Amino acid sequence: MTVFYTTLVSTFILGIYSRMTEIRNKRVGMMFAFFAMIIIVLVSGLRSNIGDTGAYMHSYKQLSTFSNFTEDMKDKGFMLFQLILYNTNQDPQFFVFVTSVITQICVMYGLYKYRSYYELEVYMYITSGMFLTVMNGIRQAMVGAILFFCTKLIIDNKFIPYAIIVLILSTMHESALIMIPVYFIARQESWSKNTLIIIIIASIGFVFFYQLIPSFFSLLGASSYTEYADSMMQAGIGCSFTRVLVNAVPVILSYRYRNKLKETWSESNIFINMSLINLIIMAFALYNWIFARFGIYFQFYNMVLLPYIIKNCFEEKKEKRLIYYLFIVFYFVFFYYEQVIVGVGLGYRSDFFSL
Repeated sequence: MTVFYTTLVSTFILGIYSRMTEIRNKRVGMMFAFFAMIIIVLVSGLRSNIGDTGAYMHSYKQLSTFSNFTEDMKDKGFMLFQLILYNTNQDPQFFVFVTSVITQICVMYGLYKYRSYYELEVYMYITSGMFLTVMNGIRQAMVGAILFFCTKLIIDNKFIPYAIIVLILSTMHESALIMIPVYFIARQESWSKNTLIIIIIASIGFVFFYQLIPSFFSLLGASSYTEYADSMMQAGIGCSFTRVLVNAVPVILSYRYRNKLKETWSESNIFINMSLINLIIMAFALYNWIFARFGIYFQFYNMVLLPYIIKNCFEEKKEKRLIYYLFIVFYFVFFYYEQVIVGVGLGYRSDFFSL
């Protein structure tokens, strides 16, 4: 856990310096944000474990026996990506580092681009468990991070370029295809009648989960998630209710301050709707943990939305300061509970440094 604590403290401090110094000198502020990004990239890229990392590294070593693509091969785009890297460097650590560079730069750039309290965004990235999740699911995390990087295309209503990117990324992880219909949902006015319809449909789906799940997986076609269809019909191990509550906070506050957000933030619809979709997904994850994997496309938006609300929707300085400190305390408690008490931290190992 030492490496996570060190990363958390150092990036939080750099985030504060970035926000405070950019008022006087934007370049200096960007420099501190860049240092925070470097730390995140190095910690992620130089790991030798965490979740599925070991399996990915093992698969990368087996590429020496790769012969040719087959028609029934899944996610050919990711295989091609791996082969390109393998022909450059056969060390699996190289694969982990390159994927980390791509993923973490996309995430940190997105957080910085839509920053308010930048230090809280980075702090939330780590303490929410998303940093750990990204290191766990390398393939889908990279796809999700790239799509987060492309949020500007949704904001600017550039569907064709966005759809092309989604289609390309779907060759790496087919679940990315869900982001095409999500594009249109995200652009809806938040808390409108359409939002109410989505909530009602989601509620019906939640209540009649076991009756509807077979149809859900049939829509995913031959994606890597279909292998879980049978287990979904049984009582599986879902995510904790605490995690659902944590993901509900940005949604609840965005509804409470919906008028203020409309007045001050023209892009708020995108982030609110993505946060709402994320909450719906996490609610379904109570049935089975696999649904939480879809959250990798949406949880980044929480990290922009909640700090923005804290900074811009609480007008009194004392109230804002109190909420700011409560944010830090509660998210750290959640971080400690999930990674230490529950034990999902999985430790951290690296062949390059030890903290």
